[in-house]
Amino acid sequence: MNHTAWALAGCMLAAGLADGGQSVASGEQMAASRDLLWYRHPAKQWKEALPIGNGRLGAMVLGGVARDRLALNHTRLWRRKLQGRENPKVAHHLPAIRKLFFEGKTAQAAKAANRLLGTQKVRGVDSYQPVGDLWLQFPDHKEPAAYRRQLDLSTGVASVSYRHGGAAFTRECFASSAQGVLVVRLAADRPGALTGSVALSRQNDPDCALTPWGEGSRIGFVGKFREGVRFAAAVAVVLEGGRLAEPRSDTLSASIGIEGADEALVLLSIATGQEAGEPKALAAAQLDKACSAPDYATLRDDHVAAHRRL
Repeated sequence: MNHTAWALAGCMLAAGLADGGQSVASGEQMAASRDLLWYRHPAKQWKEALPIGNGRLGAMVLGGVARDRLALNHTRLWRRKLQGRENPKVAHHLPAIRKLFFEGKTAQAAKAANRLLGTQKVRGVDSYQPVGDLWLQFPDHKEPAAYRRQLDLSTGVASVSYRHGGAAFTRECFASSAQGVLVVRLAADRPGALTGSVALSRQNDPDCALTPWGEGSRIGFVGKFREGVRFAAAVAVVLEGGRLAEPRSDTLSASIGIEGADEALVLLSIATGQEAGEPKALAAAQLDKACSAPDYATLRDDHVAAHRRL
C-alpha cells in the first residue's frame, strides 16, 4: 500500500470534513478544519482507520480505547511469488475479438479479451504482505467520555483522546522519516494513571514462520516466508514514572506490561531482507538510534519538519 496515496486521499477528504460532514464557521477554524480529519468514535474496520507513513513503513491507526490496533506495513515486504504472465495462445483470438467490437458487441468483446488475451490464471501472485499489528491495551478503559480521534494532515500526526476515571488520556502516533521509526506517545494528566500493555503480533500464517521475543524493555518478532523472504519488527518502551513488567512471548505475539506510569514512549522499527543486513539486527539498530535521545518533543519536531518539507 502506498502511504503517499493514503495521505493524498486524506487531503481530498479534509477540505471542510469533520465528523458527519459538519461544517465549520470561518477564519482560523475553517483553516484548521482543512488540515484535520476527526471522528467521535474508533474505526470499526481497517479502511476507516487513520493512515500514518514515512514512505518506507506505515500504519493504520484504528483508535480503539481498551484495545487499540495499529496495522503495520513496510514498502519492501513482498514474498517474491511471481505470477506466470506467459500466454502463448493470444494472437489467433484477436481477429474475432476485433470483429465483436466493430459489430458493437462491446460487453461480449471485453469479456472475451479479458478471458483470451490476458494473463492465464496461475496460483502464486507476488502479493504484498502485512507486517503485523501493534496493540496498545488498557482493558479497564471500557466506557470513555469525550472521545476524539484525528489525523492532522499538516503534521502527519494521528491522535486519540478521551476521559476515563477522572483522567484525560491522549495518544499521539506518527511515522518519522527523520528517525526511520514509528513513534507513539501515551500520556495522562494524572500521575501514575497509565497501566496496561503493549503487544506486537501477527496472524497465524502457515506460509510464515514467526519467532516472537522479549528482552528487557523491548519486544519483537522475526518472520520468514516459505520463499525465504525474512523480516523483523521490534518495539522499545521508555517510561516516565512507573515500571515495566517482564516481557512475555508465545508463538504469535510478544507483549510487555506498563504499571503506574505517567507517560510512555513506544518506538517501533521494521526491517526486511530486501535491505542490506540481517532484519532483526537492522531493526535493533534503528531503535538504538531513536532511543539514544528518547525525547518526544524532539522526535515530534524533527518529524514535523521533515513532513512539511514534503
